[in-house]
Amino acid sequence: MAGKIRFSQEIYLQTRLFRRTQRTIPVLPSVNLLPQSLHQTKIKMIIYFFLFILSFIVRLIKLDQSLWLDEGASVMFSHLPIDQFWQSLRGDFHPPLYYLALRFINLYFGNNLIYFRLFSVLIGSLTVVVFASLLKLIFINTSLGRGKFRLPLYLAGGLLLSLNPLHVYYS
Repeated sequence: MAGKIRFSQEIYLQTRLFRRTQRTIPVLPSVNLLPQSLHQTKIKMIIYFFLFILSFIVRLIKLDQSLWLDEGASVMFSHLPIDQFWQSLRGDFHPPLYYLALRFINLYFGNNLIYFRLFSVLIGSLTVVVFASLLKLIFINTSLGRGKFRLPLYLAGGLLLSLNPLHVYYS
C-alpha cells in the first residue's frame, strides 16, 4: 500500500511540475480546407460543373412520361388558391417548401408539366454536386486506383450518384 501511495505522490508532483513549466495549451493541427491556388479552384468548379451537366442530361432522358400519383397531387396543390393551399397542407405530412416552389413555377411558367418536372431534375442534379463537395470535405486527399489511373474519391462518388439508376429514376 505504501508503494502505491508513493507512486501516486510522484505522479502528482510530476504533473504539478509539468503544469508550472507548461504555459501554453497544446493545440491540434488545423486542416486547411481552402484550396491552395486559384487554378485549383477553377479546376474544381469545372469538375463540379461537368458533374452537374452530366447528371442533368441523364435525368432529362425520361422527362415526358406520364404523371405519377404523388406528382399529380403536387400539381394539384400548386393550383389551389392560397387560402385553400394552406388549409390542405395542414393534413399533409410533407414540408410545404416544395409545394411553394411548384406554385411559383406555375405562376411564372404556366401549366406545363415539363417545367414541374424540370424543378425536380434540377434539385436532383444539384444533389450530386452537394454530395461530391461533401465527399471532398470528408475524405481529403483520398483517391481510388494506382499510378496514372488515380481518381479522386469525391469525383468517383459524384459520378456514381449521377449515374445511379434509382437516383435518376426518382428525380
